[in-house]
Amino acid sequence: VQPAINTDAATIKQTATVVYFNPGSESAAALVATTLGGVATAPMPTPIPTETGNIGEASVLILLGTDLAGKPLPAG
Repeated sequence: VQPAINTDAATIKQTATVVYFNPGSESAAALVATTLGGVATAPMPTPIPTETGNIGEASVLILLGTDLAGKPLPAG
C-alpha cells in the first residue's frame, strides 16, 4: 500500500470511482473494486493521472469519484 496521492491538475473531477490496474494486476483490481461495492475497473491510462505521473510500486490506482468520496465503505 502506497500513501495517498492527488490527481494531476488536468484530471477533471470524477463522478464515478474507477480502479485502474497495470498489466497482470487485473485480479487485484477486481478485488479492490468488489470491496468498494462493485465499482468499475479499467487498464491504467497513459499518462497516469497523478501529480507525479506514476504510482511507485503500486499496481492499482483508485481514482475516487464523488459517488464514494466522504462515505463509509460498504458493509461486507
